[in-house]
Amino acid sequence: MICGGNVTVHYLYLAGDDDDLRDTVKTALDAIRKRQPSWLITDINEADQLGLAVFVAPEGANPSKPVFSERAWVFKGFPEDHECTKALLNDPQLLCQRGRAFEICGHTFYVEELVVPGVVYILGGGHVGQALAPVLANVHFAVVVLDDREEFTDPALFPGAYDVKMCDFDHIDRSVSIGSEDYVCIMTRGHANDLDVEDQVLNTDARYIGVIGSRHKVSATDAQLMERGHTKEQLRRAVSPIGLDIGGETPEEIAISIAAQMIAVRSGKLEARRAL
Repeated sequence: MICGGNVTVHYLYLAGDDDDLRDTVKTALDAIRKRQPSWLITDINEADQLGLAVFVAPEGANPSKPVFSERAWVFKGFPEDHECTKALLNDPQLLCQRGRAFEICGHTFYVEELVVPGVVYILGGGHVGQALAPVLANVHFAVVVLDDREEFTDPALFPGAYDVKMCDFDHIDRSVSIGSEDYVCIMTRGHANDLDVEDQVLNTDARYIGVIGSRHKVSATDAQLMERGHTKEQLRRAVSPIGLDIGGETPEEIAISIAAQMIAVRSGKLEARRAL
């Protein structure tokens, strides 16, 4: 290719009247809809292809640290009594990869993640939150918007959002469970709410914590958070002012700067930390 890359194209015939295949596809679609960690396995062997299979984790499982001893893992698509099926399930870590090919039992399989891990929790449905949600959705982040005002929980305000719901900002754990693959954007209706939410989010394992506000606000907030028991190293986890410094001022420009920063964190090009 003119860009310098190489592409290998694999063609796999899928029969529309195959009930087992339709059941496998339905399982995959259900997992995507529920945002359960899941993987698609394709047999790319030259001959005797097994077709497609799907591997689905239990709801709430951490894809970066799967616990295979838990019940409710689902593997569907390949014959249960096939030697490849038995070998794959004997080493399920093989099935939890991101775009990798491997060989086992004389077959070559390609595994790809169906659900990009991590949910973005936008805490605050104001102007910036409304501008940010569709931008993030368009670059394949799963967005959940939370606000404590009913008029700012209308799904129509947030095109592409995975979910929109009411939240008590004094007790966010009653509405969401923030894990190590998740992103949090704090932009509530006021500094006091931002402070209280940041205080709670710093006690989670969130991959990214961004807080809207000026550098003056950051300094004052840090002092209050330290009075609440947070260390300077913990405060470094809160990226504030949120977003890359591209000179934007409008909600739409700020949304672009936040999305760019989060993409950089997701791809490993940027660490979600700030200097103190």
